[in-house]
Amino acid sequence: MTLIFKYNKISTMEEKYLSTFHNMDENDIQIIANQMKEYFGNENEELLNVIAQKLDTHPEIANSFSLHISKREWERLNVEKLKKLFASDEKLLEAYTNLQIELIKIAGDRLIASKLQQYEGERSVQAMQIKTALTEFAQMKINQMSNTFQESIRKFGLRRKEQLNEAKQYEEDAFYYDMLRKNLDQEAAFFFKMIEESRKGFIAAMSEKAQKQQIS
Repeated sequence: MTLIFKYNKISTMEEKYLSTFHNMDENDIQIIANQMKEYFGNENEELLNVIAQKLDTHPEIANSFSLHISKREWERLNVEKLKKLFASDEKLLEAYTNLQIELIKIAGDRLIASKLQQYEGERSVQAMQIKTALTEFAQMKINQMSNTFQESIRKFGLRRKEQLNEAKQYEEDAFYYDMLRKNLDQEAAFFFKMIEESRKGFIAAMSEKAQKQQIS
């Protein structure tokens, strides 16, 4: 289902959204993000082909990967180009977290729209003041999360490189090599869990903020 928010009588002022993907199907974004998460540490070319096919229907997502390419160029994007893009753990994680940020923004847009629906037909000036307050609060939280994600990617990437180099040195020692690989998997799981918990925390904070906003 495509997310389209309507504010009815309150929408006399220009509608603005946190997410640039507010007209996209949220499930499609989540599916692509989940597939990228699965590809991390797996590098399954068949899975990469699935991601490429999914992205083919949503070229606008390319900009969230910092590709900034035209539709014509996008049509020539293939598995090999995606493989090159995702060869760097940091680039893959950046693309993944960018999609998560968009999903967080969509959640924020949904909460703001839900709050404004309570005031359908009410005084639009006060309602838009509530919208402004909630939007500013959401943007502040999103900026904080973006900075946290970027720093986490940097630190995680450095640790992962060190651990991968160490694992290569012990490839002939099956027990120790397996232990190092498990540590890598646990670190990755912890990183993705942090992203998911941040998203839940944002929704909880936004819900609490929305409940406190009232028209007097």
